[in-house]
Amino acid sequence: MVLKNIFHALNYPFKEVFFYILWIFNQIVLGGLYNPRTKGKENFPKKGVFIVVSNHEDNTDPLFLSLLTHRRLHFLAHDGLFRPPTRSRFFVKYFDQICTPRGRSSWVVNNSVRYLKKGKLVAIFPEGTIDDGKKIIREHTGVARIALKSGCPVLPIAINNSFGIMPKDKRFFRKLQKVKINIGKLMYFSNYQGQDENRNITKKVTHEIMEEIRRLYRIA
Repeated sequence: MVLKNIFHALNYPFKEVFFYILWIFNQIVLGGLYNPRTKGKENFPKKGVFIVVSNHEDNTDPLFLSLLTHRRLHFLAHDGLFRPPTRSRFFVKYFDQICTPRGRSSWVVNNSVRYLKKGKLVAIFPEGTIDDGKKIIREHTGVARIALKSGCPVLPIAINNSFGIMPKDKRFFRKLQKVKINIGKLMYFSNYQGQDENRNITKKVTHEIMEEIRRLYRIA
């Protein structure tokens, strides 16, 4: 037990240092190669707790979102990313991304709320897939359930033209193209707080969020 506690004490600062090394590497490589044009930078809060919500075109989208802040983003990630043979599973686990096992939506919502209550930033792609590429498809209501249960605002972001950089099942960048990012203003849903189990309300809130992302996408 003593050795375990010592390990965790040493591991925590190392994890933070390791994260910032990778963050700087991402800024240099992805930021340098693609230098995405970003609108609404002033809308990304420097402090506070909120939920980052974006459309999902490409496997590189988490990396582009990570360019926007020095704070660590905790993404909701498919449970397959946590298991072999996925090569990125070490990073997904080590940096405390949120696993989304099929059929356990309430557990995912509660776990995400716990992250937010600890002051961590949770990031969600409500579409849950990149299969349809640039088309913004029907979204899942998990984002609304998390927002209404936690009471945290939502930051809508549109990523435009990342499609095809790293397609599904590919390991490396395939294209160089101009990516555009548009950051909206915080969206508050305090009038619906606590209604996270009301299906009609969660569908309405999710629709409002995704409509704002669609708007941001069109004007990115």
